[in-house]
Parts: sequence; structure tokens; C-alpha cells
Amino acid sequence: MRTSQIACISLVMTCMTVLPIQAQTSISLVNSGFEAGLSGWTVFTTANGTLGPAPLPTTVTPWINGEPVSKTAFFVAGQQSATPGVEEGGGVYQWFRAPAGTVTVTAYVAGLFYSLRDSTLLDSARFWLVVDGQIVSRLDLGPIPTRPYMCTGPYGPQVCGWLPGTASAIISGSARVGAGPHAVMIAITRVYPAVGPDPAESPFFYQFLDNVTVTWTAGDSR
Repeated sequence: MRTSQIACISLVMTCMTVLPIQAQTSISLVNSGFEAGLSGWTVFTTANGTLGPAPLPTTVTPWINGEPVSKTAFFVAGQQSATPGVEEGGGVYQWFRAPAGTVTVTAYVAGLFYSLRDSTLLDSARFWLVVDGQIVSRLDLGPIPTRPYMCTGPYGPQVCGWLPGTASAIISGSARVGAGPHAVMIAITRVYPAVGPDPAESPFFYQFLDNVTVTWTAGDSR
């Protein structure tokens, strides 16, 4: 992956208040659960990356692992045009302010894989946590298989079709920071184009992001 594309995204500083010094502080992010769409977050893409065709990126209320999930950020990340072996995509970031210490970032991530047959997505998305240009965590969701849909036929239960494959995880990472403003970034990349060559075809793999939290502690948590 071109880490410089993620670590060196140009960021614009905003006005923020200083947190009180405490042993442990939960830092408030703007719209951390994406209940207000993408408000408070800045969207970016890598040089040959995309986060999906319009109206993406956006927010949705998906079903993951058979259960409804609260509103999440919704992407189809990957390459714009095929370039073998190069990680591309994009993500979101925002600024926060903290005293000198350790910040720990945690986020809920998920993927959904569509296929009309028994199939497995071998290369799913990579999720990256970045604090002040430093990659603090990386998570790969794959592989993701489809799931059989069972129904009752004349000779008993049988496979009638294939349900989307889903995967979800919690990604977390920590970084030592000095006092002042800091940027938290979540990037999503793949080594394949986000969509197929036919623009009329729907994407087959979607990514989700939710519940981004930042916690500050006075010491080094590593």
C-alpha cells in the first residue's frame, strides 16, 4: 500500500477546546456514530482510489451477520482503474484536541459480500487506523464466504439460494501524542477495482464503519 497517501493527506486544522487533565478521558468526536450522515468527517481518496459510485460514500442502516445495525458510514472502496498489487481506496478523518499522553482509537468495521452462487471473497478490504500520520492498526476482514439459504422441498431441506456473506470486527490502536490538535483517520483499501468494467452492474462488496471512539490516558498504554 502507498502508506504516504494515507499518512500524508493534507489536513485543515479547526478550532477546538482543550480537555481537562484527568487519568483517563473519553474524547468527544463530532458524529462518531454517523447518525448525522458524514457530518463532522472529511472524506478523502488515494491517488487511484475511490469510495464508490454516487451517491457513495453515504450512510445506511445495514444487516450484518443477520442482525440490524445502527446507522453506519457506507463505502465501496478500491481502485478506480486496475493496477495490479497496489492498495487503493480512501476513508474519513477529523481533528480532536488532547493533552500529552496516549490516545487509543477504536472503531467497528464490517463488510458484506454479494454473490449469486456458492463463492468466497478471498481478498476483502483492509481497514487502517491512523493517528497524526502514524499507522497504529491494520485489519483484514477476509476471506468472506456466501451463506446457503435453506428451504423445504419435496425431499426435505435443500439449498435454494445464497445469502450475502458478512464479516465484522473491532479495530483498535494506540499512539503517544503531544499536547495539541491531532487527526484521527480511518482508511479502507483493496488491491482490486471497486466496481466492475460494466458501470450498470451493482458492486459486489461493501464496507461499513461505525462507532469511532478516542480515549486519552496520561501514561503509555503500549
